[in-house]
Formats: sequence, structure tokens, C-alpha cells
Amino acid sequence: MKKLIALPFILFILNYNAQKDGDIYNIISFVSDNIELIKNINPEKVRDRTKFNNLLRTHISRNSLNKELKLKMSNNQNYVKFKNRKKIYFGALLSGVVSFATVNLILDPLAASIISILFIMPITAVLAAIPIIGMEKIRVQLLKDYFLSISSANTN
Repeated sequence: MKKLIALPFILFILNYNAQKDGDIYNIISFVSDNIELIKNINPEKVRDRTKFNNLLRTHISRNSLNKELKLKMSNNQNYVKFKNRKKIYFGALLSGVVSFATVNLILDPLAASIISILFIMPITAVLAAIPIIGMEKIRVQLLKDYFLSISSANTN
């Protein structure tokens, strides 16, 4: 049993140390290697978005990219749309949770569960799903704009 636990732990530590030692991916080389794909991507097409997302996942961690996007693209129209849609999504989820908790405090458990299942959950699901509908297209367009700005800054 100890061997089963120790092996994944050792692999995790080795992977962490390998990433920490200097095999850090350079965003500029990623853009220069994939500039044709970035220029030709059409966010409206699902196949292009999927190909781009798979390529992006293999090369960049989300945390470092999110910080860069906030710094460099905060005035971009797509960044503002993406950020606002995330706020609406989380607001809808929060209102559903607050409504559920309020109904559970006021009513008895049977009535609260019936009201929650018939009204609160479906309304919350619809309100939370509406802002998500176009987020992937906006996200891919935002990343395309960001990478093209890096590419143009490199050539200048």
C-alpha cells in the first residue's frame, strides 16, 4: 500500500521540480511558433476554437495567462464583455443559493424542497446559463487579440 501512495507522490515532486528548474514556457516563442494558427483562427467555428484551446492547454498554465490578460488587455472590448458575463453568471448563482437558503429557513422541509425543485433550481439554471452561451467565442477572440498584440510588439 505504501508503494502505491509513494509513487504518485514522487512523480508529483519530480514534475514540480522539473517545472521549477527552468523549463518555463516562453509566451513569445509560443506566439511566434503558432502565429499562422492564431491569425487564421475564427472564433465562430467550433473546430478552430477546439484546436486552439488544445494547443493552448499544452503550452500555458491558466494562472500566468490570466494575470497577463488583466494587465495588458483590461481596455479591450472583449475583456470587458468576458468579465461582465462572469459577474452576471456568479450573481445568478449567488441569488439562487440565497433564495434556496431563505426558503429553507422560512418553510418546512417538504414545502421548501418542492419549491426549490420546481422553481428556484430551474430559474437559477436558466439565469446562470444565459451569460455562458457566448463566453467561449469571446474568450478565444480575446486570446487571439492578446497574442497578436504580442506578435506585433515583437516585430517592432
